[in-house]
Amino acid sequence: MAATVAHEMRSPLVSIGGFARLLKEKEKDEPKHLSHINVIIEEVNRLEKIIKDILDFVRPFKLTFSEINVKKSLMTCSWLIK
Repeated sequence: MAATVAHEMRSPLVSIGGFARLLKEKEKDEPKHLSHINVIIEEVNRLEKIIKDILDFVRPFKLTFSEINVKKSLMTCSWLIK
């Protein structure tokens, strides 16, 4: 469900970010407008990062198992025993 929500949120964000970048280019001589446009772009970037983090979290992963020496591992973590 989280992946579906993230994908659905991504589409409008791409549009908003794209239009904000176009406006930034058109309004490059208007400092007042530029500051507002930059806020939009920064917030879109922040939301895109959150969406990426959500998608990374819900992405399936493959476990890799290997044999270890439990006693040796515990001895290297002697601070756990105290």
